[in-house]
Amino acid sequence: MASVRVCSICKEATQQPTDEDWVFDHYSTYRELKQSDLAGCELCRLLRHVFLTQYSHRFGDSFAAADQYQLDLDQSEIDPSSGEPTAPFVLVNHFVDIDPDHSPYPAGSIGFSFYRAQDEEEAQDEDDQPLALDEVDGLIACETPAGSLFQTLGRVVGAPTSESPDISLAQKWMQSCKNHHAHHQCRPFTDVTLPTRVLDVRPSPGLDDVRLVITNGSQGRYITLSHCWGDPKKMPIQLTKDTSDMLQIGVPVSSLSRTFQDAVTVTRKLGYQYLWIDSLCILQGCSEDWQKAVFEMPEIYNHAELNICGPSAEDSTAGFLHRRHSPPESRSLDIAWRVSQNLGHQTLRLVYRGKLPNNGEPPHDEPNSKLATRGWILQERILSQRMLFFGSRNMYWECNTNSNYETMHCPLPNNSKLRMGVPKISFNDLTNSGLNCPDLGWRWTWYELVNTYSTMDLTYQTDKLPAISALAQRFSRVLGDQYIAGMWNSELFEGLSWYVNPMLPQKNQRPAVPTSYPADHYVAPSWSWASTTMAISHLNASARMWDYVPGETAEIVNIRVTPTSPDNPLSSVLPGSSLTLRARFIRAIVRIRPMEINGLGDHFQGRFRWKAYYYLENPKNSRDIELGTFFPDHELASSRSHELLFLPIAYASPRKRGSEVTERIPWGGVALAVEEIPGEHGKYRRRGLLFDESLCVYDIEDEAVLLRTVLKDTKGELALFEIV
Repeated sequence: MASVRVCSICKEATQQPTDEDWVFDHYSTYRELKQSDLAGCELCRLLRHVFLTQYSHRFGDSFAAADQYQLDLDQSEIDPSSGEPTAPFVLVNHFVDIDPDHSPYPAGSIGFSFYRAQDEEEAQDEDDQPLALDEVDGLIACETPAGSLFQTLGRVVGAPTSESPDISLAQKWMQSCKNHHAHHQCRPFTDVTLPTRVLDVRPSPGLDDVRLVITNGSQGRYITLSHCWGDPKKMPIQLTKDTSDMLQIGVPVSSLSRTFQDAVTVTRKLGYQYLWIDSLCILQGCSEDWQKAVFEMPEIYNHAELNICGPSAEDSTAGFLHRRHSPPESRSLDIAWRVSQNLGHQTLRLVYRGKLPNNGEPPHDEPNSKLATRGWILQERILSQRMLFFGSRNMYWECNTNSNYETMHCPLPNNSKLRMGVPKISFNDLTNSGLNCPDLGWRWTWYELVNTYSTMDLTYQTDKLPAISALAQRFSRVLGDQYIAGMWNSELFEGLSWYVNPMLPQKNQRPAVPTSYPADHYVAPSWSWASTTMAISHLNASARMWDYVPGETAEIVNIRVTPTSPDNPLSSVLPGSSLTLRARFIRAIVRIRPMEINGLGDHFQGRFRWKAYYYLENPKNSRDIELGTFFPDHELASSRSHELLFLPIAYASPRKRGSEVTERIPWGGVALAVEEIPGEHGKYRRRGLLFDESLCVYDIEDEAVLLRTVLKDTKGELALFEIV
């Protein structure tokens, strides 16, 4: 390799080992950097190009304008007392130490960042490194040529992608999952009992077709597809009684919707024979077959060797194997650099590929992905052993152990909430499940899943319970608990502590409470979170901080829930489901108060905070007592007050060490708001949830215990409430 001309500053930089984190002080001014470039320093030329390119992307200026601005900035960023520049350039090495159990790549440098730093006394990041002035920062990948004795990690971040996804790379990911010992949380690759129906994607001689196969319990391996349906009328073919024979004979691949065609292509390239697609393997319009498939859903996705999806495809007609954006034009420089103290100098290739999506970081979900908002996809993703995503710019992978990205070939341990706001869960080894937590962790995870699920969309609201029933099956086995309309029998009061959260962006307008539920639109009883179309949250339901005081908090007398299908008791339920509580109660009014929230986004505009008040009257005093904050399940007319019944269901326990209060609980207690259904004496409908510090039954620093006091003063008697 011909020698590279470098200035004295850059020559000193090449002495910094790439197997350590460091920040190197480069030129103090842009004028010095430019002069070194023009004088022939090839590294300064690359660094200046990177900096101006990033600045141009950041502010939309031309190179000439960016150049002039930086020269002017030299004059303004001067310390008046010393006359020294205050915005020097720095070169930062990004060293990554990868767990060898999760990666075949050694630890090393991902690459360099080069930027103009803010005044060190004004801004430092969490690692005490200077922050980039004007947020202008680009990644220069640090690579090693093929055959080099020393391997860096630079090639794996921001690596260029082709116009088409690299299926051979996906095959390598699958082989790594199959063969690497660290993947013990991933189910082994082995023959399983096939679903009732699958598509055989092997083409007939001389044809490009697929055919539907009735498996009759035969063994094999298969792939599944997660997709957005869109308008069912746009699907060229679905499995119905009229199309069943035709599909079993075989249909041209070209007759399928574009997304299904792409799924067939991927399945063939990965070397698999069978593919499962819901609309082609479940008999449409047949309630019995649909209920059977919903019940089998845990096994269908969990036993598949891979689940593929196109997060960029808005419906089944869109497809996901489109020609992708061309990779940005790159600029590189081969240069001798000290790679470690022991190995000395090796040839490194410094590569800058322009402005990269996510600044070269691994992508999470496809931006604005409609698939990520689809309710059914949540359980499909969690139950699947392995997921292969085909995004508009990047192909990426997720299993129970790792995440891989086409632009980052080095796998990352899959221990964070990378997609949809929830962690990947493995049900393969319940003693070390991937949650790394005891029973409490499983329960808490369930509530997290439900909260996330409530933010997602369903074409048919009647699917609210069915679309999460497969997860309910798995959790029921883990918890050893009975599942009742979205809740767990052993902690129904915790399950009742859900509320429509005004802090969440709502995908729907809060509906007015219906006067009745038509049988064909019934979803769930009003006390279940499944009864609302709104985004909900749970209180600290599994934090074991609630006290149930006999005679003061509600007691369960009876619960009646009838599943729609006896063969699938964890799915939808029939009208008439009810929960009967024996509880003391108080009548209170709720009035609106504007929310005092600043800077939390446009979706809070026009929101209000409801407060519940009890009107206490005695010979000496007449006043309103504020009971707490009320969160209505349904729309309430803000122009007037509303009288509701409040049933205390739990109080919070301060955590104590001896007699000393060690922690104050943020919510003192919980009360369920109900209202009698007109014309149905003795039957009630849930209307919302009340909680606040004032509900706490314990005196903490002489605070009033208002709710308990109100119940005592009013001599509130126990009554039965059948909530439907």
